[in-house]
Amino acid sequence: MTIRTRKSPVLVALCRKRSQLSSEIIELEAQLERKRKEVETLDCTMVLLGMARDEEIARPRKVYTIRFGKGELKRMIVDILKAAKDPLTTRQVTDEVRRRKRMLQDYRRRVKCALTQYRITVQVGKTESGESLWVLKGQAAKAKVDPKPSLRLVRSQ
Repeated sequence: MTIRTRKSPVLVALCRKRSQLSSEIIELEAQLERKRKEVETLDCTMVLLGMARDEEIARPRKVYTIRFGKGELKRMIVDILKAAKDPLTTRQVTDEVRRRKRMLQDYRRRVKCALTQYRITVQVGKTESGESLWVLKGQAAKAKVDPKPSLRLVRSQ
């Protein structure tokens, strides 16, 4: 068992990180207080102007972030399925999308909706656990197994 001293690099790094996070918390609290004062000032201004406060207008709006550009998810799914030799599960496609996009969130529901809506992807079966297996439409078509050759060779005399 090793005893950590005050000059231990690990302890120094942890203390430095803690002080950095503490200063960020103080800064964010000050910023929050400034925003609250701004909202209060706007409310007072509206009262002075004789305007009734409409709760529908004043309610906070939800901020939407766009994760994929126009057609980006479809192109990414097509590239993933083209590169695959075997059918892929929804989870495998989602994990590959996350890896390529470097995202931490799980977008399995969005990828599954995309796979079912695109006309180019086909569900070819399910695994034992119930996950869908997906391929591209051209890869799903199986080659005909013809016992007779389609061309006959004829000897000329």
